[in-house]
Amino acid sequence: MKKLRFGILIILTIIILIIFPVVATENGKIAFASNRTGNFEIYTMNPDGTQQSRITTDEAADYAPAWSPDALKIAFTSYRDGNDEIYRMNWDGTQQTRLTNDPLGDFDPAWSPNGSKIAFDSYRDDFPYLEIYVMNVSGTGVIRLTTNLSANDESPAWSPDGSKIAFHSNRDYVNNFEIYIMNSDGTQQTRLTTNSVDDWLPSWSPDGSKIAFTSYQDGNYEIYVMNTDGTGQTRLTLNSVVDDYPDWGGVTGSSKIGVFRNGNFFLRNSNSNGAPDLMFAYGAPGDVPVVGNWDGIGGDSIGVFRNGNFFLRNSNTNGAPDIMFAYGAAGDVPVVGNRTGSDRDTIGVFRNGIFYLRNSNTNGLPDISFAYGAPGDVPVVGDWDGIGGDTVGVFRNGNFFLINSNTNGLPDLMFAYGTANDVPVVGDWDRL
Repeated sequence: MKKLRFGILIILTIIILIIFPVVATENGKIAFASNRTGNFEIYTMNPDGTQQSRITTDEAADYAPAWSPDALKIAFTSYRDGNDEIYRMNWDGTQQTRLTNDPLGDFDPAWSPNGSKIAFDSYRDDFPYLEIYVMNVSGTGVIRLTTNLSANDESPAWSPDGSKIAFHSNRDYVNNFEIYIMNSDGTQQTRLTTNSVDDWLPSWSPDGSKIAFTSYQDGNYEIYVMNTDGTGQTRLTLNSVVDDYPDWGGVTGSSKIGVFRNGNFFLRNSNSNGAPDLMFAYGAPGDVPVVGNWDGIGGDSIGVFRNGNFFLRNSNTNGAPDIMFAYGAAGDVPVVGNRTGSDRDTIGVFRNGIFYLRNSNTNGLPDISFAYGAPGDVPVVGDWDGIGGDTVGVFRNGNFFLINSNTNGLPDLMFAYGTANDVPVVGDWDRL
């Protein structure tokens, strides 16, 4: 398959307006690349096409945007430093940061479902052929996953649980591409399609049971779907023109459940019954679990609150705390939220009807303190109005009292739900 590289972008300037739109499931925005100003830049818009906003303003081409699972960041490819490299920025275009630095070009960023890794393809070790790599979202820890000399491995696509990566390659047929799958560490590379024509651009179903792809097997590029072992290949489209670039939207990036029991976390990668996908010891019996994006680079991780101290981890694994500080007192109820609109979640405590909130995960005086609720209420935190920024509320005797600002005042939302002895929970259940 011919890659859409900078030189090709110049040729296509006259005829292409928008390429490769991708949707952020958490904020509903669509990111896309457009040459409407004479140069490819990245834009965002609402799903109905309104509020189209340019978020890159570089003289070189910026293209191939990819949302982080939490929709707070966008990875993309840019030619701004003289060759194609992978960059990362906030969803509004701020804090644009170069992640890769290789003179031969890096392309096609793809975030892992937990937001901790980015897969991409690169010429760096096998020019003029592409191989697949993975790196931390900071650009560190680059690991080569495929090693096929004189063949292209391209377009990595993560499975929803993060355990597999699908891709296309011409390693077995020089003149056509096939779909392959491998473990996320590059092991067990397995060919799924065996056609004498191109099969490429894999995209996983939200439940991880199917892969959509483009194929020329019926004499025209059409969209197909198959099982993850390559069986059951079924054509979905039938047109005399090209159908290409399937992108299977779904629940990637939505909140998932888990439990904390006697100093152990048991976490699921789907909202369903089953054995834990992640299980590890952290904390101690009697600790209060907390969850948040502590480092601001994507993906939630765990922590515990114990006797007025927070012990936070930047990964969902056993180990020493990455962040540890005293805040609050024994008997306080910890709360977590993204109140400032930054990339990081920060902590606070609720005590006797008063919230004491911090804008950083450090010791110190409250940045915000105010009375809301009453002693004995259960605090809750969420983006109640859906316009960004978490605010507080309380649950009392089967009633929710929610406010759209982190201030004292009357509730903006007040309704009965549940009973007096219920435990309140908050989440984006419909993923809208």
